[in-house]
Amino acid sequence: MPDISQLLGGETAYFADVAVTEIMKESDSYFKVRDARGKAWNPRKVILPVGSADSYPNIDGYEQLWKKRIYHCLFCHGYEDRDAVSTGILAVAPVGPTLAVHMAHSAAQLSDQVTIYTNGDEEVAPELKPLMSSLVACKFSIEHAKSSVLLENWPARLHHVVRAPSWLRLGLATTPLSDIRAEAPPWQTSSPSVIAVGDCSTPFKVVPSAITSGCNAAVADSAEIQAAKFSQALGPWGILGEEAY
Repeated sequence: MPDISQLLGGETAYFADVAVTEIMKESDSYFKVRDARGKAWNPRKVILPVGSADSYPNIDGYEQLWKKRIYHCLFCHGYEDRDAVSTGILAVAPVGPTLAVHMAHSAAQLSDQVTIYTNGDEEVAPELKPLMSSLVACKFSIEHAKSSVLLENWPARLHHVVRAPSWLRLGLATTPLSDIRAEAPPWQTSSPSVIAVGDCSTPFKVVPSAITSGCNAAVADSAEIQAAKFSQALGPWGILGEEAY
């Protein structure tokens, strides 16, 4: 089977199957990238399709029960455990009070009682109180005690959101859910010439959406490079003056 770069003609796209260890931004149109083999790259644009990784709270049993009794989204999972006596929502960073209450609404469809657990976070409790006041009192409750251990027969199903990777040293702004903030399209980050696509730039970790965002980003980057190349004001690659031609 031919290499992907061969299918593309070998002149417009190249693939390097190697890890990136460092990205440094010299200007809005010049970066220094170093890979695991020590090779240096100098791109004008950077697209970050770096995904994200699960980050579990420091609670014994959480990782073992993840995706078994603990679900990240009750729209995607949890229906198989409907008619439960009780369910629980874990309101810990990056899950704020508003999102916790939203998840509580979903959980109430599947169980008789819903408890929001703040895990001892004293800052979350005051923000939750006014939001909880509008809910049916006999259906919802708050537990402020710190959760140290989750048991296999524990009745709660807790909410969790994956976080974007933190190894990037580009000073990119992030969302309250810890994803890289990127405006769509073309998923431009807070740093010019840096685009974030896929799971790292959205709370919705879905394969088709990740593929689409990557395609849009490639088109946008190409269009910007062409615009700079043929601009009378900037000259090719954004360099000032006619001497650049």
